[in-house]
Amino acid sequence: MFKIIAVSNKSICPFNYIEQIKKIVYSKVSAIIIREKYMDDCEYRNLLENIYNTTKKETKIIPHNHIKIVKELKIPYIHLSYKNFHENIKNLEYFNLIGVSVHSISEAVFAEKNGANYITCGHIFKTQCKKNLAPRGTEFLKSVVSSVSIPVIAIGGINQFNINKIKETGANGACIMSEFMKSKQPSELFALLNKNLNNI
Repeated sequence: MFKIIAVSNKSICPFNYIEQIKKIVYSKVSAIIIREKYMDDCEYRNLLENIYNTTKKETKIIPHNHIKIVKELKIPYIHLSYKNFHENIKNLEYFNLIGVSVHSISEAVFAEKNGANYITCGHIFKTQCKKNLAPRGTEFLKSVVSSVSIPVIAIGGINQFNINKIKETGANGACIMSEFMKSKQPSELFALLNKNLNNI
């Protein structure tokens, strides 16, 4: 089954952030990556504790970076930037699910060889988050998919109108940030994305 994964970004959320996270979790996404790269360790720890203490766990809640904090909180999942993954390969034995963000075939192959369970690959389409960088496109995504055997999740500019193009590349899923963070009804958005994928 093609997975839909949400990615958080407090800076673009127009609603109460924690309540929006809860709504996204309840929408039945496969997972949500808590990617707040501008938070320091203390702020990020408080955020994770808040989310984990107030949100049901059927949906995987995957921390991003902050390895020490995630270990201290005994969370077995983590998603890492390629740089953090490369620098901490020997410190990741604790985790039973490791995701890595990659931006090239060589990074994808390295991540797989060194223990990543899945990779996110982007950015695929034009996005406001990286408005000064050209998207890599679906042909690039296809080449990454064919280069590794672990799941490849696309990221960058994905929405209800282009998500099927991601599925057609053979990718295993899509990460979506802006649409989920700005949606008044994440459950309805999830249903619409699934409908366009013919998942339901």
